[in-house]
Amino acid sequence: MRLLRQVQALQVMPGQRVSMQLEQAFALMLAGNLSDAYDTLAVVLTGAADDGNRFTAQAFCGLIRHAQWASAMQAAAAQMQPKPSPGRAKVDAAASVIMEWFAHDPALVAKAGRGASEFWKDAERHLKAALAIQPAASDLGYTLVQMYCALGKQAQALEAASQLSKLAPHDADAHALHLLMLEAQSITDHEQASHAGEACCQLLKCDPGAHSAAQLLIRLAAMDPVPPAALADALMLHLDDGNRYRLTMPEPHCQGCLV
Repeated sequence: MRLLRQVQALQVMPGQRVSMQLEQAFALMLAGNLSDAYDTLAVVLTGAADDGNRFTAQAFCGLIRHAQWASAMQAAAAQMQPKPSPGRAKVDAAASVIMEWFAHDPALVAKAGRGASEFWKDAERHLKAALAIQPAASDLGYTLVQMYCALGKQAQALEAASQLSKLAPHDADAHALHLLMLEAQSITDHEQASHAGEACCQLLKCDPGAHSAAQLLIRLAAMDPVPPAALADALMLHLDDGNRYRLTMPEPHCQGCLV
């Protein structure tokens, strides 16, 4: 780290300086110095970096702020845990707090306070800036969606997941995430069923073994989620993948029920 700083102080070409700043930031991240890493990357973003380096800096800035936000949320969750009995104090102190990152807890968000709020706002800004440069950066899209879910911003989570599925059409995880967000919103009308049906078809094209998507298509069949030919093609992909005996047809009295 000291060597990197010494070399950075020398007269070097702008492109080389940016590369060294990124290397320095990465070393700081590995050492756990997230605040210093963020400050180093912020310098890169104020300069004349090319799109590749700017994407890297924005992505790392977003991930750093996300990590700091997550840490603040975990600390708040630990404070909300019941106080352990004296006999269990050591055991409970060693146990890590289990977070449901796709679930929204208003009390937890409030407990995390203003500091956490500033972290997630920075994370959102940087992640969106990075995605504007490389829209199909799936890992960044997942991180953004997960953060929106934890904050209770379901509409933004669905929009981000939908955008990701369009920009990464061959990524099964992107379609699975989109489908998860659609189901979380509840499917109560034909338009919603159509979006969910299309997501199921896209997921099955990427991963024919996605049993939950095939099963959802069957449950949605009474709502005409997709054209019959597309429905048949998607289900045949699943059946050809060796899932012939796993599909469950809905009971007769459930025909037309909403999901």
